[in-house]
Amino acid sequence: MLLPGLRSYPVQPRSRRPLVSFIQAGLADAGCRTLYTSPPDQAPFVMTFETPTGERIGIVAYAFLANRTPTKNRPPDERSFQIKYGSKEAYEGENLHTLWQDPMGLFVTLLIGVDPEDGFFVAADPEHHNPTRFFIRLEFKDEHADAALRNGWHIWARGRSDFETMIAAPRDRLLELIKFERAAKGLSPKDRLDLASKLLHP
Repeated sequence: MLLPGLRSYPVQPRSRRPLVSFIQAGLADAGCRTLYTSPPDQAPFVMTFETPTGERIGIVAYAFLANRTPTKNRPPDERSFQIKYGSKEAYEGENLHTLWQDPMGLFVTLLIGVDPEDGFFVAADPEHHNPTRFFIRLEFKDEHADAALRNGWHIWARGRSDFETMIAAPRDRLLELIKFERAAKGLSPKDRLDLASKLLHP
């Protein structure tokens, strides 16, 4: 076990490798140098890297493919990513999964949907989904993806009374998201939304 307390899941390398490549490329876009990447047959993905200023950061990325999945009785402009590893049958007896957070504050946890084809990510609040059940789908709209690609960032509240802050941005803003998640860990949805509005600008 690479990190104490981190629960890992076997995944298909072929389907997960594009997600790892996206994250590596996003860090390279920002001038970072990758130091370590965990094997693509295990999730979540663990990476360490060095920023252009020499700072070393580690991430634990719960990353999933974000795409358009036409579904009966669902809006045609809807996109989504599904939080899941493995099959439903594998978790029939116990389907509560803790999203790992580093008690020492050295690693940053990400919960993101990735669209490698269009070149953007959508980030949810890891603590809002902690613990989570698998096969939960997080929906967003074409307008959110379009705004992120057009403006560089797009921030919105998903849900109503029990809302969460969602963030979408092109691949080259990944380092900024990581620094934001480090600062926003444990904040309430409202404080997270306020901080995102202050720190993340188009």
